[in-house]
Amino acid sequence: MPEISLFKIHKAEAHVNAEGDVLVRLFYPRNPEMLEKRLGENLEFGLEVFSNLKAKRNAQIANINNPISSPAAGICYVLKDDHLVCSRRDAKAPNHKFYHGIYSGFLQSKEDAYSEEGINQAGLREGAEECLFITREVNPRLIVPEDAKDITLEAAKNLGLKIPSLVVPFETLPGRDTLEVYGGGNLLFTMRANIDFTYESLTVLNVSHIRRIPFSSTEVIPLDAEGLARESGFLHFNRESYVINLSKLENKFFGDVLEDPSVYQVRIEEGIPKPFSPSYTRPYLGPNNRISESPHIWAPNNLLLKSLAVLGVKGYKGKWVELEYEREYEKWRRENKSTKSYAAA
Repeated sequence: MPEISLFKIHKAEAHVNAEGDVLVRLFYPRNPEMLEKRLGENLEFGLEVFSNLKAKRNAQIANINNPISSPAAGICYVLKDDHLVCSRRDAKAPNHKFYHGIYSGFLQSKEDAYSEEGINQAGLREGAEECLFITREVNPRLIVPEDAKDITLEAAKNLGLKIPSLVVPFETLPGRDTLEVYGGGNLLFTMRANIDFTYESLTVLNVSHIRRIPFSSTEVIPLDAEGLARESGFLHFNRESYVINLSKLENKFFGDVLEDPSVYQVRIEEGIPKPFSPSYTRPYLGPNNRISESPHIWAPNNLLLKSLAVLGVKGYKGKWVELEYEREYEKWRRENKSTKSYAAA
């Protein structure tokens, strides 16, 4: 797994308009304090942040005692027939076991955090490294986005794929939110993207984009490509890839049962991908490794909540702040066995 580059940000603010779109201002320190590991959970501060956003539409999202880390980046894939593609973490994941999420990760150099291009390229890299698409043909072809050829082909090589490529353009949809980054008292850059921040499990701000793929759910199959590079070879995690009609997610919230989603894993045989739908036996495991009534319990993480809001899915549109507050509050309540609520400061 590549090295990551993170530094602490002690001053940041967010403003939310009536439609739920966010303006975030990050103030980079003159001499960034580089982090050796990810910033941990900070639920109580997070609940204060989201309480203020709900009540006042603005909040300080980082301060001297409660830093946030420099941006991470990601991609949400949507097929041309309005099917969402996402992955589900498994029982071995260090956190968010059996949660659904988009494809994201941390920047690999400090310089990437100082430009729109650096952050956008990091998102393209994460999307291409973690999710591949093949055609539904007798002799499948690898779908290669025009703007991420090298990364996609390298990910395919890691899996041992030996199939022809089909290079096509992917459409990156305009972001709904605005990020302004300042340093040394000056505006360094501004960019449009989809922005979320979380204080649950990790304390981080994410910058993501939605990518529309020019194929339908009947034409392509996603392959999870996430893994770990080791001296002995590439360890493929082979997470489940979900393909879900967005209409099926209307008013579908965390903990609800997904009815008959299309789910894929893959075997590689002599360089040829052999996708299959996994089978499930009781006891079924769901979010946080808890025994569940179904093998498919909907558990969107923070980035996926934001993507669904941006896509205008009923029940999510314009409600990202409220849904993220509820997600973080529920974890805080479970851990503290409390009925305390948070009001804006």
